[in-house]
Amino acid sequence: MKKIKHIFIAILMTTLSSITLEAQVRPDIFSFSSSQREELADLIIDFVDVEIIQIHCDYTTHMGVSYDIHDNFNFFTFS
Repeated sequence: MKKIKHIFIAILMTTLSSITLEAQVRPDIFSFSSSQREELADLIIDFVDVEIIQIHCDYTTHMGVSYDIHDNFNFFTFS
């Protein structure tokens, strides 16, 4: 029984560490060069439409409350 517990803990730790290592890390947009900022602005203008904004603002309806990444103090969690 003790061996099974150790195996379970090892599997759990491996799974959790791999999820953490693959977590999305946003780059600091203030470190972007002028051309990178211009390219980002162009991509936003080209690809973000009304539907994207609506999904972003109302994502808890689509995904559920457990996916709520915003809180009252940090609406823009990447800033």
